[in-house]
Amino acid sequence: MAVRQVTQLNKGKRTAGIDGKSSLNYRERMELVEALNHYGHDWHHSGLREIPIPKKNGKVRMLKIPTIADRAWQCKREASLGTSP
Repeated sequence: MAVRQVTQLNKGKRTAGIDGKSSLNYRERMELVEALNHYGHDWHHSGLREIPIPKKNGKVRMLKIPTIADRAWQCKREASLGTSP
């Protein structure tokens, strides 16, 4: 369910992380499900992609975007804790 949420349902599903992937085909989604099931308890995040966002006061803040795999892991962890809306 977590993989489907981040690859098909979420508003930001087409946003690429540092790995450059913005979408996954069926086989890649199934491989991600297997990886989350095998290594989900010992998950290590990849790097974050940083995009500068200008603020009204002239300063810049950095928007940090995780990879699809990291977003799926976060969604899975959130669902297991019961903090989903």
